[in-house]
Amino acid sequence: MDEKASTTIGFFCRARAFLAAHGITELVRVVTDSGTNYRAQPLTATITSLASYN
Repeated sequence: MDEKASTTIGFFCRARAFLAAHGITELVRVVTDSGTNYRAQPLTATITSLASYN
């Protein structure tokens, strides 16, 4: 299985788009595995950049 950060980022973005298309536009928390792809700085940066803080 491909466990690269870029693949994980792509999955996250597609999942976010899918949820938005179904009316779920606010993600409160992202829970991940402890694999290196989930701990990678690019994934953290992507999630942080898409965060909306109230």
